[in-house]
Amino acid sequence: MKNAKFAKSATRFVAYTAVMTALTYVGTLIGFSGAQFYFNLGDSVILICASLFGPIPAMIAGGLGAFFADLTVYPATMLFTLVIKALEGLIAGMLFKLVKFMVKRAFGGKFSTSTAAAGFSPAHSRDSMEEGEFADSDADGATDVGASGATADDNSAPTDLSENIQNSLSGSDYICDAQDGTGEGDPDNAPHANDMAEYDENSTLSKEKCNSNSDSAQKRTNRVAAVVQILLSFAVCIFSSAFMMTGYFVCQTFFYGTYATALVALPMDAAQAAISSVVAVAALYGLKLERLTKRFVGGK
Repeated sequence: MKNAKFAKSATRFVAYTAVMTALTYVGTLIGFSGAQFYFNLGDSVILICASLFGPIPAMIAGGLGAFFADLTVYPATMLFTLVIKALEGLIAGMLFKLVKFMVKRAFGGKFSTSTAAAGFSPAHSRDSMEEGEFADSDADGATDVGASGATADDNSAPTDLSENIQNSLSGSDYICDAQDGTGEGDPDNAPHANDMAEYDENSTLSKEKCNSNSDSAQKRTNRVAAVVQILLSFAVCIFSSAFMMTGYFVCQTFFYGTYATALVALPMDAAQAAISSVVAVAALYGLKLERLTKRFVGGK
């Protein structure tokens, strides 16, 4: 069983990585260039892969995809590209995992216990009344109930919950299993059908209102969590792309021999980084690739 699961997981890993490597290769070749500006989709694909599949697939896809793209059009930098893009995918994947963990820990399940925290269950309360849970018996099995609703024993006084239930029934003063001394239930103290119907209706309305408030609070929390995750994801893309810029700055310094010459290409690398980050975040959350991946391929 474990071997079958491992084989299935390994197959998916290889398939996803191969597809993202091919997309990185194609995306790197698709772009726009000018005298002071250039852009390709390669970095966007790497960032999307890092968010959807994690650091290892992103590292492999980024390194190999960009390496073969440089081998096709500009072999001089292919080895530098292999290292730079692989590290870009690895860093982005690790940071995306950290962001998702932080958002889940900060917002996940925050209101999941809000209704239970009230400590009141209408169905349980009614069952308790019908079974006589709020009246205590003495050693002889009989209960001495006074006019105020308290027994002879101080420890057997009705609980606060019982008093609240009595108040909700239009101030009626009864206890479900009140005894009249003969072992028979006292008809005068028995709950009336109208009172029980009113109590059921009030309980249902109270429960619906509580659920509605809880749902509204959960929706607000989900919206805040989504905004926070989008902003942090954009920050991850910018940081990872900045690492790419730094890597190519070092590469160009090595090629050209001076920092001044390498600085000339820095604005173009900055434009590439910024546009790639915007495209990646728009694809992940605007096109809902995160949800689609979780639904169809399970996500990671």
